[in-house]
Amino acid sequence: MESLEKLKQILLYKEIAKVNEDTLTLKDGTTVKFYMSDNDWCAIAYGDWKLLENFEGVITDVKFKATEEHWEHTEKNLFITIFHNQNEVAQAECYADDGNGGYYFSVLSVNVRSVNGETLDDYPLLSVL
Repeated sequence: MESLEKLKQILLYKEIAKVNEDTLTLKDGTTVKFYMSDNDWCAIAYGDWKLLENFEGVITDVKFKATEEHWEHTEKNLFITIFHNQNEVAQAECYADDGNGGYYFSVLSVNVRSVNGETLDDYPLLSVL
């Protein structure tokens, strides 16, 4: 997955300063946020960082786990887990669906910015068409 490799290049071996529901902030000032970059009518996409108690340390790995569910429409869930010495230090839960009856689309993207606010990378993580 190209997005995983890009995210790893930016995040690996950096220290986490803080995490809240919508932003992961590294000690060098880099921030990682999710946003719905595109959608049609009732389809939605969102992502949140889950607050873990002990997130001190350097990021040593980033893994994606994707799931898909089929009902009247398609839902995709993506779990991004950040590790330090094989211990989870942060996890994001991401979601996208194709709306009522599967006729629409949504795209969830991640925006990574430097301490100066400059976009380091901005790319789609999940899309449901």
